Order: sequence, then structure tokens, then C-alpha cells
Amino acid sequence: MRSRSLLRIVSDFVNRSAQTTISGGGKIGNIQPRSRSLSLESLESRELLSVSPWLGDDGSSVQTQQVAEMIAPISLSSANLELTENVWNASANSNWNQAANWSLGHVPTAEECAVIAEGQTIEISGAVVTGAVQCAGTLKINSGSLTVSAGHSTITGTLNIASGAGVAATGEGTTLAADSLVYADGLNLTASDGALISLPALKSFVNGTMTLSGEDSTVNAPSLYNINNSRFAASGGAQLNLSAVQSYVENYGSSDYTLFSATGEGTKISLPNLKTFKANVPTYYQRYIT
Repeated sequence: MRSRSLLRIVSDFVNRSAQTTISGGGKIGNIQPRSRSLSLESLESRELLSVSPWLGDDGSSVQTQQVAEMIAPISLSSANLELTENVWNASANSNWNQAANWSLGHVPTAEECAVIAEGQTIEISGAVVTGAVQCAGTLKINSGSLTVSAGHSTITGTLNIASGAGVAATGEGTTLAADSLVYADGLNLTASDGALISLPALKSFVNGTMTLSGEDSTVNAPSLYNINNSRFAASGGAQLNLSAVQSYVENYGSSDYTLFSATGEGTKISLPNLKTFKANVPTYYQRYIT
């Protein structure tokens, strides 16, 4: 089966070329298994097609103008003045959920900041929720997820995330910066209710999801240039700026055919430099594409 470029927002606009921003009500790659007339062509050597002007069901529009305002790199302070520090001491083992491993004698709560020093290794298996994390050591998320809900979290040490695991930040003013994460495979990343996630070194994001909800919720990944087989959804005024992304390859290993979705007033997904979009469509679904 040959590789085919596939991008659908609405068939009337699939042959134009422009830089792309998806605002509330817009979708990219929403391929449904039913008959519809679509026009396909290779986009490997040209800029992404235009998707304007299209009004969504809620009256919001899909814009194609280049985004003038880029999300600036965020400087994250290590101060969490309203959170109590709970320091990792590894007294028992490397298990986050072992109370004896923490200085306060219990697993960090939503009112506390978990502190892991350089040279220490800690492992998460299951759903963990804490106020904030300051990690200069090695943090391994083997399964489940890590959610921070207050203050400023920074992971300056090594971050290893198993496929299928998740990282989330929630709440207005909550920030999470993971400085060392370069490649993410199978990561489920979530920012909600005004939280910000900063991934300055991330270059490749594959087989994962990014979900943003709520006004000012943001993921900042200025070095991310390659995304494959992933899903991106923003709603309620969230902002997702993928300014460095140049290529997307989709192998359709999932039944979810909406690749990018932006819903709600003020919501924006920006891919101003996306030039290559390739999709390997299962033979069964090719009968629905003309």
C-alpha cells in the first residue's frame, strides 16, 4: 500500500496552500468511514493547504493567517511558598507510594511539594497527584500518571516515561517544566484549567496525545519538529503552539480519525511551519476516498 497525503477539514478547501492555525470549531484529519468527495494530493514539498474561511457549528472560524504572537519561553521559579516541602529520602525503596520514603512520613499531597535531590531515583506506578515536584534526580513513570495541581514544578534531572503513561498539570498558575525530555513515545500529556507545561528540549512526539482544556492552558514545546501517530485536542480557550513542527506522519493505527481538534471561543492550535503531511490509509478505508 502506498503512502498518501491526507488532510481533511472540509472538501471545498483541500487544494489551497497556506500556513495554518486552527481556531475554535476546526478539525484536521477527521476522516470518517463513509462516502464523501475529497481531493487528495501530495503535500510533501509544499506548505500546508488553506482551511479558510470555514465556520464551525458554533459559528467560530478556522483561520489561516500566520500567528503573530508566539508563546514566549517561560521562566519557571522554584519557589513554592504556599506548599510544604516533602523530601524524598529513599529509606525503603524507589517507590513513590511508599510512605517511609518521604521526610514527612507520608506520600506527598496536593498541599505539598515533592523534592527529589540529585542522585536519587524514584519510580511511579499508578496515578499520583501532588501539589508540585522539584526533581534534580531521576524520575521514572512506569505506568499510570503524574499530576501536579499547584505552584511551580521543575524536573531538571532525568525523566523516563513509559508508553501509555501520562503527565498532567491542572489549575490556574500551575506550571510544569521538564527540561530533559527529548523524545516522547506514547505520552499522554494534559494541561487544564489554566496550567502551563513547558518542554523546551522535546523534539519528537509519537503515538501520544496532547489534551488542553480551559482558558490559557498551554503547552510550550519550541523545539518539537516531528509528530507521528498522535492526537491533539484543545478546548475552552486553550493555546497549543507547535511552531517548530514541520512534518506529520499518520499510520492510522487507531479508530480516532480526528488528528487535530480546536473547539470553543479563543481556542487555538498553531502549526505555522507544517509542510509535510503523510497518511498511510488502511486499504479498507481507501474505498471511501476519491
